[in-house]
Amino acid sequence: MTTNYSVDVFLRTLDERFDVFKRNLEALLQALAGNKPDQKLAAATQALTAADDLERSLSSHDQPPWLGPILVSLKSNVKRVNDETRSYQLARALALEYARIQDHKWSFAEEEDTGFDFDGLYESFREQSRVPELFDILIGALEKIAANQDIDSRRVVQALEKLIQSLKRNRRGSYFAT
Repeated sequence: MTTNYSVDVFLRTLDERFDVFKRNLEALLQALAGNKPDQKLAAATQALTAADDLERSLSSHDQPPWLGPILVSLKSNVKRVNDETRSYQLARALALEYARIQDHKWSFAEEEDTGFDFDGLYESFREQSRVPELFDILIGALEKIAANQDIDSRRVVQALEKLIQSLKRNRRGSYFAT
């Protein structure tokens, strides 16, 4: 698990919804193998509800590639109650995606936070005799952050202002003076 409580809650919720979806999918496959149209429709409706819940839990970017075709097939099946080929069409769609669904693992890997190489940045500006410009850029960025109305912590703003003053005082000094 991650170290972020909100992410952990989301992943647990997603896992629960995925488990419900897979259980409903199994029940649907059993119903499709039978001869009772009412059970087939009820199972397809439950699977559709579970698939919809799963879809709503994810941004379109994060939805697995099998979810769209399954949703289309389930919706089509539920709408076409009088079509005798609907069970076959749904079974065919499920067969095409079943292995990918069962093998699916949720992975929302975070990009590694590499930060930035301040030493390299400083050296690059120093070699070009542009250290004051580097400090001006840093000061400008910090001033924009401090002026941002979205920051509601006075202590954060005060710390930023203190850092800005330190940078202004030492912008013509050496790297180690800051």
